[in-house]
Amino acid sequence: TVIEGSHPTVSGSLMMSPGSPGSTAVQALIVVDSPDPETVIERLQPFAALAPLANQSVQMVPYAALLEIPPKGDQHGRGEPRSHSGLVRHLSADVAGVLSDLLAAESSFILSIRSAGGAAANLPAEATAYGWRDANFVIALLGGRGHQVTRRWAELVPLLEGMYLSFETDTGPDVVARAFPPGHLQRLRALKAVWDPTGLFRDNFYIAPEHEPADYDSAAGAA
Repeated sequence: TVIEGSHPTVSGSLMMSPGSPGSTAVQALIVVDSPDPETVIERLQPFAALAPLANQSVQMVPYAALLEIPPKGDQHGRGEPRSHSGLVRHLSADVAGVLSDLLAAESSFILSIRSAGGAAANLPAEATAYGWRDANFVIALLGGRGHQVTRRWAELVPLLEGMYLSFETDTGPDVVARAFPPGHLQRLRALKAVWDPTGLFRDNFYIAPEHEPADYDSAAGAA
């Protein structure tokens, strides 16, 4: 993909949501870490050639300003959000095919694809609890209910490697097993046995201490 071959200062995210039958709303946010406007424009050019653009703009702002989106009107959100996430090395034809089927589901949700890697890939995979440092993309689903969405996300899971924990609301031993490489999970369970043997900290993924059965489940989640 274009973003995989981009300069390390370039990152981005693609937000998609099913619209009326046969249509999908798409918004892209591409970030270039450079104070030079000419460099920014140069590194954005490959993306401008991918598809017709609508309402595009280029702004020179500090990184913190990307998160300072002013709310429009009052917030009336209710209920607990539901989300799933996973990591992939490449947006292969198989992955793209399942995502396309997912966007055709009759439900309301936001599907995002965010670039990963970058500086995170500079550390060895075993350096920290986050072990999926060769992943180039984070795929996340926010919202979406019903059999169609559940089934089509389940078809995507075998193509994923790990996940971004803060975007996953499912819990249980099988989810924890997908979240960490086996060696990382074993190290975390050993640390849990030393520092939290009673399982006091259990939000949002429960990692059983080494002395407990690995399939120990908790209704509350994890540490």
